[in-house]
Formats: sequence, structure tokens, C-alpha cells
Amino acid sequence: VREREQAARQPGGGVGGFGREAAGGEDFSDFFRAFFGGRPFGEGGFGAEGGRGQQGEDTEHELSLTMEELIAGGKRSLRLSGGELCAACGGSGRVTTTSGQGRRRIVAAICPTCRGEGKIARSQTVEVTIPRGLKDGSRIRLAGLGGRGVQGGKPGDLYLRVRLVPHQVFRPDGYDLHASLPVWDDEAVLGADIEVPTPSGGVMVRVPPETQTGRRLRLKGKGLPKAGGEAGDLYWEVVVTTPPELTADERQLYEALRKLRVEHGGRDTIRRDLKV
Repeated sequence: VREREQAARQPGGGVGGFGREAAGGEDFSDFFRAFFGGRPFGEGGFGAEGGRGQQGEDTEHELSLTMEELIAGGKRSLRLSGGELCAACGGSGRVTTTSGQGRRRIVAAICPTCRGEGKIARSQTVEVTIPRGLKDGSRIRLAGLGGRGVQGGKPGDLYLRVRLVPHQVFRPDGYDLHASLPVWDDEAVLGADIEVPTPSGGVMVRVPPETQTGRRLRLKGKGLPKAGGEAGDLYWEVVVTTPPELTADERQLYEALRKLRVEHGGRDTIRRDLKV
């Protein structure tokens, strides 16, 4: 008994020689911090009392949607591949064994499950509900579908980041949409009613007389739908276009127009600001 008491007072002199300090004065907590992220025995890591586990990692994947899919909503099944923390080693890439020869000691070895990587490959199929109110860059949270927990810990969450596939007509800016509207020169000068597409169908838009290139025509509520029931706006930017090939009659009319401008002194008015 007396020998036991004396041994307990010596460094490393716990039960079976497995005390707070190892031979040479090295603290065992330093050993575990090196391999298990700062959690020695009794602090919620491996061998912790009460079996407190480690929560799984949150993961993120890209969800590509066309504008039509984003507006329509509904459900989609996705096949996702990625990596998650190795449950065998808790993501450290190391496992511990004990030597039974002489005094017991802990030996850290490469985890055979993940081969020291700390993560293992995993694929899963998830069904996603596409809610109203998404836009490019939005995130959808799927609770509990992230990385698996370790030692009974809760799983992480899966986040899907929306990437809107480029559209042939519309350019998104948040919930607003922008598009270029080519108009003929006579339509820009005299004005015109033109049918244009929107995400919800075709509508008529009025091009006012004497419209210049760059003028924006706003269609309120014709952009992407918002969660509250409203929608962004659609902006058509006018691009005045001249005929690429003139007929004989068109050329004659343009020559008559030029003659009128020369006679009335208005030919060079558009370049007055270029004079120095």
C-alpha cells in the first residue's frame, strides 16, 4: 500500500502508470491536442465521459437552375458527391492503439478507414423543393443532410447555392431583369408599339417618339418573383438600328431626308459638342 501511495505521487504514477504526465514530464493533454484538435480525454473528445460527440460539417453544393425552373419552382432530385469527416478517426486522420508490453502507452497510427485523409468520399441523392423568391446566389438550407456526426454527434446541414444559367434574352440583377430592345430608326423617330417577351408571356410596350439609344423602358412587376408575392421589374434598353441593306426606295427617302436637314441647318447639330 505504501509503495502504491509513493508511486501515485510520482510523475506519470497513476493507475497502471497512466497518469497526467508521461516519462520526461510531457503532459498527455499536449499529445491529444496534437492529434484530436485540442480535446484530450475528459474534454468531449475520444474517450470523453458521457460520450459527447462531434457535430458533422456543413457542406455546400451548387444548384444550377434555368430561369424557367427558378420561376416555376417545384421539386428536383439531385445526385451530390463530396467528402465528409471520417467517423473512425473524427477527421484527424489518426487512430490510437495501446501497447501491452511493459508500461502501457498510446500510439498514434494512420487511420485505415480514411488512410490518413480525415475524410471519406460520399454520394447521396436528395430531393429539393425550389421555393418562390430565389435569385442568383440564393442559398437553400437542407437541415441534417450535411456531413455525418462523429461519436453520436448531430449531422451538419447541406446548403445549395443557386447559380442561374445565362438566359438568351434576360440578364438578372437581383430580382430585376434587363434586356436589349432593338428598334428600327423609323420606330425610334416616330414611335411604335412593339410586342416583347417577359418571363410570364408576351406584352406590348410603347416606344415613345424621338427615342434615343440607351433609353430604358420599365415594365413594373415583370421581373423575377419574390417570396412575398411581388416581383422585380423588367427593363428594356433601346438600341436604335439602321437597315443593313437599303432598297432603292429607302435610299431615295434617306437622300431626301438628308437634303431637308442640310436646308434647315440641322445636319451638324448632333456634333456640336465635339467642337474645340
